[in-house]
This record gives sequence, structure tokens and C-alpha cells, in this order.
Amino acid sequence: MAAHNRGLRELMRHGAVEGTGLARARREITSRCEALVARARTQGGLRDGVTETDIAPIAAMIDAVMALPGERPSELWRRYLAIILDGLRAQPCQTPLPSPDSVG
Repeated sequence: MAAHNRGLRELMRHGAVEGTGLARARREITSRCEALVARARTQGGLRDGVTETDIAPIAAMIDAVMALPGERPSELWRRYLAIILDGLRAQPCQTPLPSPDSVG
């Protein structure tokens, strides 16, 4: 959805803008991300260590690809999304993720 909606991409990227509707939209997006991660974890489809706090940075990475100048930037994001989704899936023999607290 954000691929074709610049306003939504800006909303997701720039958290400094405030407003009643905007705050409500952010809460809704956060709630849906939490539910999505919980459901994926319950179904065994999400790799160990991934949390709902990982979703916003992942979305920001995809958004950065959408913003690239060039011939096909608006479609290139699909390739990178597929790579990211494969990395999020639970699979045997995956390298354990570093703790978010140990990164940075």
C-alpha cells in the first residue's frame, strides 16, 4: 500500500509530525504490527528473535528503496521485500539473531 501512497510513506518515515488523526493512525499501525508478529510467532512461521519493534525499521528499509532515483525504483522494492521476508521466516539452521540491545 505504501508503495503507491507517498503520503503514507511520509507518515511512516517522519514521526515528528503530530496530530490527533496521525497519532491514531500510528497506534493502529503499531497494533496491527503487534498482532501480525504474534500470529506469525504462534503459527511457527517467524524466526526466533524477531519482535514487533523490528517491523518499523524493516519498513523504513523498503521505503528507502522506493525512494531511490532511477528507472524502476518503484518496483525494485519488491525484490528486496522478498529477500527480507525470506529472512524473517522460521527455517532450520538459521544463525541466531543478535539481541537488539547488543547492536549499535
